[in-house]
Amino acid sequence: TDQNNKISQFVERQRASELGLKEAYWRHVCGGRFSREDHRRADGMRYDIAKGCFISGQYIQPGQLVNCRCRAEYIIPGYNDWKSHGTTSH
Repeated sequence: TDQNNKISQFVERQRASELGLKEAYWRHVCGGRFSREDHRRADGMRYDIAKGCFISGQYIQPGQLVNCRCRAEYIIPGYNDWKSHGTTSH
């Protein structure tokens, strides 16, 4: 499951980039037995998909870390670009 999410998030990011999308919202997905508090706090944070989301001192992509089930919600300008909590990752 861990590797599946890592691969699917990578493929989605590549597709989004090819479509010209530049930003996403970090979406926390609670792990069954294990959930990262810093990932939960980042839920809804807007970030540049080329850099990743700045969480706990580093830029990371959803699914990048071991057992991370978080995902990206890609921002389509004029459609869902209003959802942010007003927070932008560095």
